[in-house]
Amino acid sequence: MSNTGVLSTFKPHTCTRCGVLHIVFKVNAPCPNCKLESSLNNHEHFKFTQALLVTMKKHKRKYGRYTPHVWFIENVSDSVSRVCFEVFDRLEKDKDGDHKLQIKKILDEMNWRKKGHLKIHVREIISELYKKYIQKKPQHTFFSRIKTLVTT
Repeated sequence: MSNTGVLSTFKPHTCTRCGVLHIVFKVNAPCPNCKLESSLNNHEHFKFTQALLVTMKKHKRKYGRYTPHVWFIENVSDSVSRVCFEVFDRLEKDKDGDHKLQIKKILDEMNWRKKGHLKIHVREIISELYKKYIQKKPQHTFFSRIKTLVTT
């Protein structure tokens, strides 16, 4: 699956202070570089994590994993999505352990080149995505098994 679907409609926001491209995924989400809060009021931007979650579920059904065989990187949204897919694939391989520590370790292992501010940004997006993923109680994933273990 290429990224010509819902996620391609999310265009990155350019910080008015430092010029860094980032995704405004929630109200007043600060720039990951200079921490300037966004004044963006377009609620479509805030649906990024929900659209990403839907895409991940489609990928999981179609490919048996979150990362598709082909994913074109055209903008920051595509890059962030690709990292999220990889992180959740790796979390699913290691079903035990502290997921916050695992996410930090996975992101620390990645080469961010001169875009280190994006690591923090992606971690925040993954945190939001993880919360939504848990709420959806997906079948046949480590998230639902953990939820079952906690509630029984």
